[in-house]
Amino acid sequence: MTQIDVSLVVLVYTTVVVMLVVAGFLVKLLFDLSNLARAAQSATELIQNELEPTLKELQEVAVSVKSITNTADEKLTSLKNTFFGAIEKTTCVTKKLKSVLSGVARGISVGIKLFRK
Repeated sequence: MTQIDVSLVVLVYTTVVVMLVVAGFLVKLLFDLSNLARAAQSATELIQNELEPTLKELQEVAVSVKSITNTADEKLTSLKNTFFGAIEKTTCVTKKLKSVLSGVARGISVGIKLFRK
């Protein structure tokens, strides 16, 4: 065997050893990726199982809050209408009372003028 043949044989052996080491790392990588995929799937299922009831409760709370705000809005509208209605009636009564009092004052002044003569 010549020097070149020995070099080639050593090169072939080292190449085979390096390829076996790389293959071993690839198998380890595939095993770790498989475990990671299973863990991710488990985490996804856990999160989904925990989020569904929470989302349902949040939806119920949102409906409840909407109902409360609608009721409060209706009550405020009713109170506003009552308040403005009372102000309108008071204004109307005040105007009528003012005209009645001005008529009474005019009548009294005419009566006083008649008695003075």
